[in-house]
Amino acid sequence: MKNQKQKIAIFGANGSIGQALCAHYQKQSDVYAFTRNDFDIDESGLVKILLDDFNEGSVFQAANKFDNNFFDKIIVSIGILHNE
Repeated sequence: MKNQKQKIAIFGANGSIGQALCAHYQKQSDVYAFTRNDFDIDESGLVKILLDDFNEGSVFQAANKFDNNFFDKIIVSIGILHNE
C-alpha cells in the first residue's frame, strides 16, 4: 500500500518561522499556508490561503472549506514581535 502525503496547515506562513516550516514540510507533504500577506516561496507542494487582516471571520471561512479530519497536522506560528 502506497503511503499518502500528509496534509499540513501552517498558520502564519509568511513569517520567518512559518516560511522555514513551509520549506521543511513541503519536501514530503502537501502544505496549506495560511497567511495575511502573499510571499515568495517555491510553490510546489504548497497551497497559499490568504486571510483578511485582523478579521476573525476570515479564519472561520477558510476553515469551513475543509472537512474536520482533512489535516494531519496544524501548526500555528503566528506572533507579534514585542519591539514593533
